[in-house]
This record gives sequence, C-alpha cells and structure tokens, in this order.
Amino acid sequence: PTYVKNIADTRKDIIAFIGTPKFEGTISEIKEQIINFRLNTLGDSDYCFLVCNYKKIYNNTSKKYEYCNLAGDVVGLRVKTDTEYNRWTSSAGETRGTLLNGQLDFYPNRKTIDDMYLKGINSFIKDPSNGIILFGNRIMTLISSSLDRLTTRNMLNYMSRELEKISRYTIFELADNFTKNKIENSINNFLQNVKNTKGLINFGTRVTIDSANNKLIINIIYQPNYVADLIQINFINSGTNSFITIS
Repeated sequence: PTYVKNIADTRKDIIAFIGTPKFEGTISEIKEQIINFRLNTLGDSDYCFLVCNYKKIYNNTSKKYEYCNLAGDVVGLRVKTDTEYNRWTSSAGETRGTLLNGQLDFYPNRKTIDDMYLKGINSFIKDPSNGIILFGNRIMTLISSSLDRLTTRNMLNYMSRELEKISRYTIFELADNFTKNKIENSINNFLQNVKNTKGLINFGTRVTIDSANNKLIINIIYQPNYVADLIQINFINSGTNSFITIS
C-alpha cells in the first residue's frame, strides 16, 4: 500500500485504490487497527482512495473459500461508473455501488462506519438482498477541501488531461487573437459539456497573450458539483388534532 501511495503522490494525475490489511479481533478492535494503519502507516494523500474489509469468495484455483481484498472491487465499480455515466458520478450507494455476491469479513455498525469515514476510510455495508454496498466517497485526507471527495478529484484529473489535449493543438501556432479565440472557444465548449452533465455548477475561462515570451496563458476557474454524503431526516409530531406547515 505504501508503494502504491507513493506512486500516486508522485504522479499527481491518478487515483490509487488501496485496501487495508486483514485485521483480527472484535469490530471495535478491528476499527482501531484500521484507523491506526491509515493514520500512522499510510498518512494523508490527496490521490488515494482507501477501503477497508474483505469479502469471502470461492477460489476456483484453490477450490476453497478465501478472503479477498475489496480494493479491486472498488476499481471495478469505478470503471463501470466511468463507462456508463461519467467521471463525476459517484460509484458508491445502492444505484451503482452494489456487489451482487460476497460475504464480508466483518459487518461494521453505523457508528464504526462513521468513525472511519471521518478519517478518510471507506467501507462496504450489507445489502438487504444479501449483496454488499460501497459506502464512501472520501479521498484519504483529513484536510477538508473541494477535492477531498473521489468524484471531484476524479473530475479534476479528467479535465486536466482533456484540456491538455485541446491546448496541444495551439503549440507552434501564431500567438495572436485568432489562436486565442480558437482555444478559448474550444475550452468553453468542453467545460459547458461537463456542466451540462452535472459535473460543474459554473466556470470561467480567460486566455491572455504573452507576446514577450510567445505563449498563451490559460486561466480557468470552476465550481464543482457535489454528491450527498449524508441525508438528514427530521420527524415532527404535531399531535392528533392539529397540523403545522413547514416552510
């Protein structure tokens, strides 16, 4: 895991999906070991997604049931979401984060899940239909920012790669207003498509010409959309003989 984390931290253009070691003990003891591994062995990273727990599956090679790290399953869910939806859609939750088979090594309660999530540790939970569901969208960092979620970090990586491709066509072209307007229009069209597919709330682009150094300077500001990590439900008992209106 540390080696993979170092690759992602060095490159800064990919997301590494890491699983925790398989710990033993009560759920409380396992939780503490997972958090300790996350904080003291791995540390923070803006480019890693950490998932805990293992699933029990039948190994056709060894002809027996074995526990398998869930990091690979998270990658599969992410690729499926990227292919069928887009880079800024979450691959967690019942709609896109359900694995149809597998038995978890341990089943954390809601407090355990929440405690780990606050530390940047994502979990799987049991589905009522006997599947298991990915619960979590956090990047492995304690620093709160607009990029501490997998969806927003994945979107930034995607936009960076695509905008680099767009800007590549202007290399060795004249640094004049025609080239400036051409690349500005191309960038705005790309970002508008991201906005139309609910990736962005808003964006702004400014291209300037540095005549002294024969280069174009592109500045982009954007406001990403966010997925809901929590849902709060309030019940108000107004009594049996009256009804109140909530505005």
